[in-house]
Amino acid sequence: MIACDPASLAKAASCYCFPENLQRGAWVYLLCQWANKGGGPSCTLPTAPVDLGASAGNAQVTLTWPVGVGATGYNIKRALVPGGPYTVIGTSASSPYVDLTAVNGTAYYYVVSSTNACGESAGNSIESHATPEPPVPVNTVLPVITGTAQVGQTLSGSDGTWTNTPTIFTYRWLANGVEIGGATANTFLLTSAQLGAVITFEVTAYNTGGSGTPTTSAATDAVIAAPLTDSFDDMESYTVAGDVNGLNGGTGWLGAYADNFPGIGLGEVDDMESYTIAAALDGLNGGTAYHQFWGGPYVDR
Repeated sequence: MIACDPASLAKAASCYCFPENLQRGAWVYLLCQWANKGGGPSCTLPTAPVDLGASAGNAQVTLTWPVGVGATGYNIKRALVPGGPYTVIGTSASSPYVDLTAVNGTAYYYVVSSTNACGESAGNSIESHATPEPPVPVNTVLPVITGTAQVGQTLSGSDGTWTNTPTIFTYRWLANGVEIGGATANTFLLTSAQLGAVITFEVTAYNTGGSGTPTTSAATDAVIAAPLTDSFDDMESYTVAGDVNGLNGGTGWLGAYADNFPGIGLGEVDDMESYTIAAALDGLNGGTAYHQFWGGPYVDR
């Protein structure tokens, strides 16, 4: 501040730099008032950055921008909706700025203004937005298949172990590396279609950041056929219409559970070598091939 009291003005007026006339004192007074009201060289506000980039990370957003003309610092502003209103969340002397208060899954909208000793730029940079997300899941322990690789058996697959907190898993079963259509659960019933093939189980894990790389289990052994089941059945009565596979046509065959099948058919004895009936009739299983030899038990396979 410049002292503008009469004594100081009189002293200043004696300066040789002012013309020696009656108005010298008035000029000094006016100069004093002008200086104390902010007179002097004009102060120029900085310009706002012309661009702004926002890059999302895990619970953070990194902002970058070009230098604003005349700027010595920057105000970082953020909103939850496009266009604001914006709140100043920090300041920075230069680019970049990392917003460490961001929450995963929330969209943020940013602008940056410039500052210097004269004040803040008249406007803001362009708006840029980003949504921080966690990194995608990464597998650390492979899925594992449990169960017997045999037709008629059910295999189960584990998820394996993943980082970054997956929330959803999807599954695929493959035979010899080819996807089995419709097999999208974590269990699978083997059928004759997979006979001889090796089976693998593929798992993909997801979180809000996206999907991890699909991971595949070790392969099973080649799928083997279902075992032959030796079982007894009551063969109460059945008449074969014609001579088929060692059965005498017109003969009524009689048998009982766990008995040796004597082949009694109206007083005759015959070997029942092989015969498949089309439907279940009188205690015989439809579609079952029956094998019987003299003196042995009746067996269905």
